[in-house]
Amino acid sequence: MNYVIGLDLGTTCVKAMLFDEKGNIVSSAGADDELFTPRQGWAEQNALRWVELSAGVIRAAVSGAGIDPGDVLAMSISSQGITVVPVDREFSPLGIAINWLDTRATDEIEIIRSSRNEEEIYKITGKTLNPAYTLPKILWLKRNEPDIYARAYKLLLPHNYLCAHLTGIPVTDHTMAGGTMLYDLNQQKWSDELLGLFDVDIGLLPEIRWGGAPVGPLTNKAAELFGLSEKTLLISGGQDQKIAAFGANLQMGSATISLGTCAAIEFMFDHAPYHPTRDLASFSYLEPGKWVLEACVSTAGAAIKWARDILFPDLGFDDMNEAAATCTTSGGVFFYPYLQGSGTPHNTSAQGAFTGLTLGTSKEELIRAIFEGVAMEVYANLCSARDAGVSVSGMCLFGGASKSALLCQILADVTGCAIQTFSTPEMGAFGAAKLAANAVGFKDFSLPASGVREPDVRQSARYSDQYQLYKENQPAIFNLK
Repeated sequence: MNYVIGLDLGTTCVKAMLFDEKGNIVSSAGADDELFTPRQGWAEQNALRWVELSAGVIRAAVSGAGIDPGDVLAMSISSQGITVVPVDREFSPLGIAINWLDTRATDEIEIIRSSRNEEEIYKITGKTLNPAYTLPKILWLKRNEPDIYARAYKLLLPHNYLCAHLTGIPVTDHTMAGGTMLYDLNQQKWSDELLGLFDVDIGLLPEIRWGGAPVGPLTNKAAELFGLSEKTLLISGGQDQKIAAFGANLQMGSATISLGTCAAIEFMFDHAPYHPTRDLASFSYLEPGKWVLEACVSTAGAAIKWARDILFPDLGFDDMNEAAATCTTSGGVFFYPYLQGSGTPHNTSAQGAFTGLTLGTSKEELIRAIFEGVAMEVYANLCSARDAGVSVSGMCLFGGASKSALLCQILADVTGCAIQTFSTPEMGAFGAAKLAANAVGFKDFSLPASGVREPDVRQSARYSDQYQLYKENQPAIFNLK
C-alpha cells in the first residue's frame, strides 16, 4: 500500500494527516503553535517553529501508522497566507514572521494610496487596501528594518518557507501569491507594474507554480528530519482556504464554506472576478483559467467559542447545540458577530452586539441568536457575491463548526441552499493530500460526504423576514464605538 500526506500549516495549529490510496485517513497528528502580540495591532510568529512542528507531526503520523516511510510517495501543504518572513540564502529567518493578523502597516497603506488609485489597485490585484496584506508589511520592513530588508535573500510566506526547507527550492503557488497585493490577477503572474511602483525586487519573491505541480524530492536533511524518504515528492500546495475548497470539490454554481475561527466562503469563476463595489476579494485558483471570489465572516466559530467561554462557561459545545435546539426562534434577539470587525461585505471596524434583549430572554434564545447571526452574515456575503454574477444552489460546509447539525440546518434555512457536509472537518489537510494523490496517480482518492441538509421552506420564509430586520439594525451597530 502507498500513501500521501496532507500538511495543514495553520496560524496556531499544525496538523498532518496520512491517507491511503483510496482517501481513507490512516493516522493524524497535531501540535499547537504560538502567536505573539507584543503591541496593539501586531501579531508575530517564530518561523523556525513551522519546520520544527511540521516535522514533529509528520513523524508522529507516520510512526503512529506503523508504515515504512518509503511508502509515502508524496506530500503537499495547505498553508496560512499573507504572513511574511525575510530569510537568508540558507533559508534561515533574519527576523520575526509578521503574521497575517498583523495590522501595523497603517502608514504604508497611506503610501500605497498616495501612489496609486484604490480602484486601479483593485483592478490589478483584486484586493482593497488593507494592512493585513503582504505588500504593506514588506514596505514596513523596508522603512523600519532596513538592515534586515537589505540582507534578505527572499521574502517568504509560510508555504514557501516550508517548500524551501523540504526541497531547497523556495516556490509559491498562485493562491498564495494572490494574497500579497503584488500579483496581477488577470495575467496570473507577479505584477511588474506594482513591483516597479513600490521598488520591490522580483528576485526577493519566490517562483510561482500551479497548485499540484511537483516541487521536487525531499533533501537528505529534510527526509531525516521529517521521518520520510528521499523519494517522497513535495507537490506544490497553496493557501489554506483555497486548498480546502479544492478538497471539497468546489465547482461553478456551488460554494464552499470553511467554518472555523472565521468563515471563509469561496465562489468559482472562469474569469477574473471583480466585485462592483469592491466588497469581496478575488484570487487565482489552483489551475490556469480558474479564479475565486472570497468572502469572510471574521469571527464565526470564534464568536461561538467566545460565547461558550464568557457567557456559558458551564456548557460544552454539544450542550450549546442541545440548548439552542429547544427553541425554534431567538425570541426577537439578534446577534452581530463583529468581534474583530465586520468582515465582508461590510468591511467596517464595527463591534459585536446583541439587540432585542428583554428580561424574558433565555440562554437558549441567546445561543440560537449567535448561530443565526453567523448564518445571517454568511447570507449577506452570498447576496453580495450575487452582485458579482454568482449563482449558487448549494454549499459544501466543513471546519470544526460543521459538526453542529443545528448550525448546518440554520445555514440551510437562512441561505435557502442545500448544505453538504463531509466525513471529516479537516478539509485543508485533505485538500493538500488530494493534490499529492493526483500527482502520483491515485485513481480513487475521495472523501465521502456525510449528509445534505435541505432548507425548510417555512423556516426559510421566516428567516427572509428576519434578515430584513437584521439589516435594518445594522447602521446603528456600525456606529458603535
